Amino acid sequence: MPSAARAFCLEPGCAITVHGGGRCSQHKHKQGAVGHKWYHTARWQRLREIVLIEQPFCADCLEPKAMTKEIHHKVKPYSDPVLFWDRENLLGLCRIHHRIRTLRGE
Repeated sequence: MPSAARAFCLEPGCAITVHGGGRCSQHKHKQGAVGHKWYHTARWQRLREIVLIEQPFCADCLEPKAMTKEIHHKVKPYSDPVLFWDRENLLGLCRIHHRIRTLRGE
């Protein structure tokens, strides 16, 4: 069975590749251990659904075929609960534009 595809670390400018995406070991701390756990809560799922309903199309391309699938934090919250849960800090994007913004460090 083939192994998971390698991709560049999500940290802008990092040339290290990791299995299955995400951040390399040097930049993994930037996600914030606490903040990362918040993505697995019922509260996040409810907030995510609200954003998806309010923004059914990608905010960057506005194409009807580019349905919003990802929720992007405009300002990276790391482990800051105020930034993480702030509705005004969230933006609905298609997968491609979410990846682009993340790779640019936005």
